This record gives sequence, C-alpha cells and structure tokens, in this order.
Amino acid sequence: MKNMVKNKLFIWAIVLLVLANMVTLGFFWTGRMRQMKEGSPKEFLAAKLKFNEYQKKQFFDLAQEHHENAQKIREKIKFSKDAFFDLLKQDNVSDSAKRATARVVSLNLEELDLYTLEHFKKVRALCNQDQKEIFDSVIHQITGAVNEPSRPNMPPNSPK
Repeated sequence: MKNMVKNKLFIWAIVLLVLANMVTLGFFWTGRMRQMKEGSPKEFLAAKLKFNEYQKKQFFDLAQEHHENAQKIREKIKFSKDAFFDLLKQDNVSDSAKRATARVVSLNLEELDLYTLEHFKKVRALCNQDQKEIFDSVIHQITGAVNEPSRPNMPPNSPK
C-alpha cells in the first residue's frame, strides 16, 4: 500500500514537471516569435525610412507579395538542389549531367535574385528623396539579413 502511494506521488510529480516544462517552453516560444516579428527586416526598414501610413501600407503589401512569390522560387531552388545532390546516389554521372543539374540550381538562384532586386526597386520608388538616401545607406543591411543562408534540419554541432 505504501508503494502505491509513492508511485502515485511520483506520477503526479512527473506530470507536474512536464506541464511546467511545456508552459515554460510556450512562454519562450511566444516571446521569441513576438521579438522576431518586431525585429524583422521589414519592420526595421519601415521604421528607418519613417514611412507615413500610406507608404507603410504600400510597403507591407509589396513585402507580403514578395514573400509569397519568393517562397515559391525558394521551393524550386530546394527541389533543384535535391535533384543535384541526388546525383550522389548514382555511381557514374557524366560531367554534362552534373553541369546541367547545377545550371538549373543557378537559374533558380538567379530568378530569386532578380525578383528581389525588382522588389527593392519598387520599395525605393515609394520613398521621397530623403528616404531614398536612407534607403541607399541601409539596403545592404536589409539584404544581408533577408538573404542570410539558413541551415534547416542540420544535426547538432554540424560544421558551418
């Protein structure tokens, strides 16, 4: 009987610890998401340029459109890179096959870069002359933050 009481207490302690852990993780996650949203390149640029409400609306619409279309291109890049590295599964791959597959990856990357350039040309067109000077001075910070290579699904302690 005494063991049964100890087991129940032990089970309740584990359940309580798991719940506390989940709540803590939830607070960290929602706080991080809020911080990421507030600190996004889009928010940074809008604040730095001191856009008025009309400009902000136009800019946020452009940013949303760019995000959606760029994501489609990124999916094409991922697919083409997967195809490229799938060549490793074959014992004998001709140089022409390697180059052709690499060319597809390059063309998709080029498409994303050109699309992003056009996006920022549209953003710059929203600016007045003073804002254009600020835009020109911070654009490399923005493109660096936006295009920073991400390494999803990498195992821990992997080389970077």
